[in-house]
Amino acid sequence: TKACSPHRTLDEPKTRRTRTLPEGSDTKTLRDMETTPEREIALLRALGPEQKLAVMHSLIQQAYDLKQAWVRARSPELTESEILQRVREQVAGAGP
Repeated sequence: TKACSPHRTLDEPKTRRTRTLPEGSDTKTLRDMETTPEREIALLRALGPEQKLAVMHSLIQQAYDLKQAWVRARSPELTESEILQRVREQVAGAGP
């Protein structure tokens, strides 16, 4: 019998795993929802100026939200207002 190994050998075929969304979500797999960079670029080029600005605003907000989550995880003792103040300082000063 073959020993069980978490690593596949070069002669073994690569198996494709699909990740599905949690129960109650849309039935599409995550792979179905992914787009290629070329497709994303084409979609962005097709947007009008107001739509591009909205996309940019959304990306900036997502980055800000991620920074808040990072500060919250690193310093759980801080209040929400202290977290916001620290994020503002770090974003303005381009700190860690």
